[in-house]
Amino acid sequence: MLNGEIISNDGESITLKISDDSSKIVFFSDTTKVSKTTEGIISDVAVGKQVMISGTQNSDGSYTAKTITISSIIIK
Repeated sequence: MLNGEIISNDGESITLKISDDSSKIVFFSDTTKVSKTTEGIISDVAVGKQVMISGTQNSDGSYTAKTITISSIIIK
């Protein structure tokens, strides 16, 4: 699991700033489930949003998301 703030989104991946001030690249697709208090869609995955990522780590250190949960709680 990853938690952090989306600092960029290019439509295929997001860059997530995590609590130790490092960043992780997370890939997603149309099959990635996005949830929030109400069901979300990929366009809800926006810069500045706090998210929790569930998925797998790739050999290059990036991640592929299975689920992205948009949080209403700010994690610092």
